[in-house]
Amino acid sequence: MAEAQDVVLLAAFQVDRKRVRAILHGGHVAWEPCKAGRQNRRHQVPLTDVVNVTVNSATLTLHYGTRGRSDHQWRLQRTSFVATDVAVVDLWRTEIQRQIKLQDYRPKYLLIFVNPFGGRRTAGRIFERRVKPLLELAEIRYELIVTERPQHISDTIENHDLEPYDGAACVGGDGTFAELFNGLVARECRHKDIPMSNGDLPRPQLPLAVIPGGSTNTVAFCLHGTDDVTTCAIHMILGLRTGFDLCSVRSGDGQVRLYASVLSYGYLGDIARESEQLRWMGPRRYDYSGVRKFLRNRGYRGEVSVLLDTTDPTATSPKCLEHCDRCSAPDDTNDTTETPWQVIRGKFLMVNGANISCACRRSPAGMSPGCHLGDGCVDVIVVHHTHLLNNLRLLLKLSSRSGSVAELPFVRVLRARSFHFRPADTSADAPPTGSTQPIACDNGRRSVWNCDGEVLLEGDTTVRVHRKLLTVFRRPLADTNTQGCALCNN
Repeated sequence: MAEAQDVVLLAAFQVDRKRVRAILHGGHVAWEPCKAGRQNRRHQVPLTDVVNVTVNSATLTLHYGTRGRSDHQWRLQRTSFVATDVAVVDLWRTEIQRQIKLQDYRPKYLLIFVNPFGGRRTAGRIFERRVKPLLELAEIRYELIVTERPQHISDTIENHDLEPYDGAACVGGDGTFAELFNGLVARECRHKDIPMSNGDLPRPQLPLAVIPGGSTNTVAFCLHGTDDVTTCAIHMILGLRTGFDLCSVRSGDGQVRLYASVLSYGYLGDIARESEQLRWMGPRRYDYSGVRKFLRNRGYRGEVSVLLDTTDPTATSPKCLEHCDRCSAPDDTNDTTETPWQVIRGKFLMVNGANISCACRRSPAGMSPGCHLGDGCVDVIVVHHTHLLNNLRLLLKLSSRSGSVAELPFVRVLRARSFHFRPADTSADAPPTGSTQPIACDNGRRSVWNCDGEVLLEGDTTVRVHRKLLTVFRRPLADTNTQGCALCNN
C-alpha cells in the first residue's frame, strides 16, 4: 500500500459555483480558483483536521474543523466539491478516508457518560443536539450511559470491561469528570495492587475527554481554551492527545482523592459547603453563597508548608501554549526532592492548590494564568486575610482578562511539587514537612476544602502532583496574539 504522502490526486471541481483546481497531496487537501483575482485565495486543510468526507452523487463534501483566528474556538466547516464525473468523486472519497484511517490515534469506539443532574441539567440535550451528530458524522461508535446517582460512573468503571474502547468521555461538569478519572485511576491501582497513597500511581491507558455541561466547566476551558461544546467534541473526534497532571489529596484520616482543577480552603471552601444545602437554586446558589461569604470576610489561621520547584519557584513562566518547554521537559528535569520546605503561617482568606490556571467564562485569565498542564507542579496561591476593599480588588482581578492575582500585595503564588496545610486547631503532631510550632488559637473556626466542587471536611491535608498521570484528548493552545491566518498555522 502506498504511503499517504506518496499519493497525488488532481481534479477540477466547482465550489460555490466557481471552478477550482484541487489537489490531494502530503496529507492536505488544497484548492484555488482557476481564474486569478484579487479576492481569490488558496485554501488548504490538513487531513488531521478532517472529520469525514461524504458523497452525494457527483458532490463530495469535506467536513473539517477550523480554529478561530482570534480565539481558541473551533468550528465545523463544510466545503462541497462538485465534479462532472462520479468516478472522480469516488476516487477522492476513497483516498481521503484511507488516509484518515491511517491516523490510528483517532478513537473508533467510545464509552460516554452523561450526567443529567449537573449544572443547568442540560447535559442530555447537549449530547443529543451537539455531540451525537458529530460522532455519527465521524462514524465513531459509542456506548452511552446516563448516570442515575452519585458514584454511578465509579461503579461502572470498576466493573466494566474497558478493553474494547479507545477512550472515555463525560458530558457534565468538573465534578463529573473528577468522578470519571478518580474511578479510572482507582481501578488501575486495584488491578496492580498499588495503594492510592503511593507516590508513583499507575497511569491509565484509556484517554479521556470532558464535554462541558456543568456550571463553570473550568477543566474544559483550561484544556481547550474555551468551554464551547463543538470545540471539545471536535478535539475528541480528531484524536490528538496530551499528558495531563493530576494532584492527590491525602487527608489526615488517610483518605486519598485526585483532583484536576483546584483545591481551596477558606472562602471557596465555605461557598462549596453552603451551596450544597442550596442545590434547589441551581447554579445561582454559587452567586448567593459567594456574596454572603464575601460580606462576612472570614479568615482562618493555619500553616502552609511548600516544597518549591526550583526552576520557577514564584510561578513566573509564560503561559502553557503550543511547544511548551516546561511540559515537554523530561520527567527528571525539575527534580527538587532535596529542596527544603518553605513554611507560611498566618490568617488566610483562602489557600488554593491550582493544578490548572482555573480560567473560565467568569475568570478568563484564571487564578494563576501561568499554570501548566503537564509540568508536574501545582501553583499554591496564598491569599492573606485583609479588609473588605482588598477582597473586592481580588475579585475584580479574577474577573479581568489580563494580569494575575499575584500582582496584589496580599497574595502570594508559589510553584510547588507538593504542599501541606495544617489548620489552627489541629491536635495531631505536625508532619515532618512542616514546622512543629503551635498555631495560634482561632476560636475553633475551621473551613473545609473545595476539591473540584466536592466538599472535603478534613482540614489537615497533603497534596502531591502526579505528572501526566492522565491522557486527555486536546489540541495544544496557540498564541492568539501571533496566530495570524488559521489555515496557514494548521
